[in-house]
Parts: sequence; C-alpha cells; structure tokens
Amino acid sequence: MKKVIITIITLFAISFIQVQAANVSQMSSKTTDNLILSEKATVNTSSVEDRRRKKKKGVKRGGKSSSKKPVIKKK
Repeated sequence: MKKVIITIITLFAISFIQVQAANVSQMSSKTTDNLILSEKATVNTSSVEDRRRKKKKGVKRGGKSSSKKPVIKKK
C-alpha cells in the first residue's frame, strides 16, 4: 500500500515539475522577444532622424486655372 502511495506522489511531482519547467521556458521566450522588439524600436528611431526633410513647394495664388475648359462651338 505504501508503494502505491509513493508512486502516485512521485508521478504527481514529476508532472508538476514538467509543467513548471514549461512555464519558465515560455516566460524566458517572452522576455527575449520583448528585448528583440525593443532593440528594433531603437534602431528604427535612429533611421527616422537620418531621413531628409521634404522640400516645400511654392503655393500658386490667383491667375487662370491650368485645367482644360470644355470647348463650346458657336452655331
């Protein structure tokens, strides 16, 4: 009877240890993913600063419109 109880306890302990190990490995993979994402974010911010600013184009004011107007034929 004692052997049965001991085997049940050991099986429970082994399964519990495996579950804990799986949780730890998932946590470690999440932290490494977060580190990788933070490194990518720092790299992207430096590349944004290096980009050239676009030149502003002059605004046209007044005058005739350059779009084609429909031709009206006189009868």
